[in-house]
Amino acid sequence: GKGSKEMKINGKVLGYSVLIITWILAVLFFSRSCMEQKRLDQELVVRVEQAKKDAAEAEERRKEEEQREALLEEQKKERIVLVKTLPVFESEDISVNQTAEPKTKLLNGEKVLLMEEGSPYSLVQIKEKNISGYVWSDCIGRMPESGVLPSRVVVIDAGGQQDADLEKEPVRPESDVMTERMREGAVGRFTGGKEYEITLAVALELEQELEKYGVLVVQTRRKMEVSISNAERGSLASQIEADAFLQMYINRSENLERRGAY
Repeated sequence: GKGSKEMKINGKVLGYSVLIITWILAVLFFSRSCMEQKRLDQELVVRVEQAKKDAAEAEERRKEEEQREALLEEQKKERIVLVKTLPVFESEDISVNQTAEPKTKLLNGEKVLLMEEGSPYSLVQIKEKNISGYVWSDCIGRMPESGVLPSRVVVIDAGGQQDADLEKEPVRPESDVMTERMREGAVGRFTGGKEYEITLAVALELEQELEKYGVLVVQTRRKMEVSISNAERGSLASQIEADAFLQMYINRSENLERRGAY
């Protein structure tokens, strides 16, 4: 009896001890697991915050790069007004602009952005005035390397054009005398040379010579296929307040001895 009773007691004590030790070990295990999980959670929070910070910095760098590219693109488009005064029109129709009121006028040295290059008119944007419109292409350009804008402006009118425009217009403002808007021009009696081809070739050569003296040359046309009347060509020179307006025309002769300008 007594020994058996003690054994039972010892067995219970041992069982309880095992339970207590198991419970303690379980608590320690779960505590350690919780601490490990907390550490992992904290590390995850740190990584997430760092990822957010990296993403924000990357986005900021992307925006800065876009701004730099936009600035470079704008600088590529930047042009300077090279003539004394430059009207900006709503339309690129030369006939309309001959008598239309311009949207605004720009002065020598003012800046524009070239949005669409054309001939004879280009589309530009004037940032300071928040408007856009059409200007004569030859009247804008890049700032010369010297930083000095041309002091003289000469408009050269290469007479004639490939396709004649036989509609009538006044020979001069407010005149009742009418004439064709623009003819093809003369054709050489012996050479077959066409006036509109020769005048354009001479006009472009003369431009190169005048530019050597710092003169800005504005051409009324730079190609054969145009439709610009006499009045419209003269109107251009007046609108930009050119210093000189040089018209080039050629007559044919039946006499082979006749040569040169007269």
